[in-house]
Amino acid sequence: MLYYGDQAANGVKASDFVTELHSKADLDTFINKQPDNVLTVIDVCLRNAAPCIHIFPAVLALAKNFTGFAHFARLIGDESDEAQHLLKELNVNEVPEVVHCVANFGCCCNQSQDLSEPMMCLCW
Repeated sequence: MLYYGDQAANGVKASDFVTELHSKADLDTFINKQPDNVLTVIDVCLRNAAPCIHIFPAVLALAKNFTGFAHFARLIGDESDEAQHLLKELNVNEVPEVVHCVANFGCCCNQSQDLSEPMMCLCW
C-alpha cells in the first residue's frame, strides 16, 4: 500500500506536501497565500470513492516532485456539510476532480472548462 491516513511510503507524511482543506475559509487562505508564479491545485475527492483513493498517491507524488512550482491541497467533499456545499459552489459534479486556482481570480474545474474561454471560468 502506498498511502494510508497521513502516512505514505518510505515514512513520508502526506500533509507535508498536500494541505488538507475543510472549509471555504481554508480554501481562501490556501489560495491567497500562494505566490503568483506558483500553480495552485486542489484535489477534490470523496472518502470512500475508489477512484479518489486510487488517484491520491499520484497527487502526492506530483506534489512532492513539483515543490516550489505548484502547491497542492485536498478537499474531501463528504466529510462535512460545509465541504459538500463547497463542492457545489465550485461546480464539481464528479470526483476525483482537479481544480486550479489563482488568488484574486477564483477557481476553475477541468470538467466545466470551455477551452475557448479564459482559464478562470469560475470566480467568486
